[in-house]
Amino acid sequence: MNYRFVLGVGRSGTSLLGRLVSLTSSNIRYLIEPVPSPNIVHRYNRAEPWAVLPHPEEIRNLVSLIAMLSTPDDHNLLIKEVHALLAFPMALDAFEHKTVVITRDVTRVVDSYLFGHGNDRTYLVDECQYLNLHTDDREIFRLAATIARINQTLIKWANSQDEVTHITFEKLCADPVAEMINLYKYLKLSYDQETIREITSITQTTSLPGYYDTQKNSLKILGQEYKYLDKKTITELKEFLT
Repeated sequence: MNYRFVLGVGRSGTSLLGRLVSLTSSNIRYLIEPVPSPNIVHRYNRAEPWAVLPHPEEIRNLVSLIAMLSTPDDHNLLIKEVHALLAFPMALDAFEHKTVVITRDVTRVVDSYLFGHGNDRTYLVDECQYLNLHTDDREIFRLAATIARINQTLIKWANSQDEVTHITFEKLCADPVAEMINLYKYLKLSYDQETIREITSITQTTSLPGYYDTQKNSLKILGQEYKYLDKKTITELKEFLT
């Protein structure tokens, strides 16, 4: 069994990346967000709130869950996940895996999340509590700090492990074919001309309007207007994040 993982904070491009990876000409089964929500990771070190210290029992639970997802007939199993991200760096030591972590400009993630979720904002609540972040009381700054901290953890993991690589949403959108060819090679998955045609079709077509639709004109996404945040808030957030 060859495990392949696509991980990232929700609204960072995980759905697009997962769909593009699943276009491989290799035999693969694709599972989308199988980890239960809310986040199974909820303990933190109060003395050192920036430390990432998931409880060993929770790591074992995640390992067991991932193992249960496979069947004897699977040659490649692709899992796209946005939950329990802080546990994955330790949990995946138990698997033969290749992992791609994706990050996106934090202000864009916040904007997309607040625009799409309305008043149903349960995602990332547990992560905020887990990291014990002491920031501005406004929800928007807590979200930004949490997203930035998780991104930092994923990038650090990718920089320290040969089995993990990092890509930005912006880079993927700028040249999806070239970036996906590099990722297929890294993930040891095959691709053919049909794969390339499908990538091009998905990323260079008229964008579909749905919140979770992955058929988007990737170049237009990079220059699109913010949908929720105003210019003053964007400036405040960027100053806060630096």
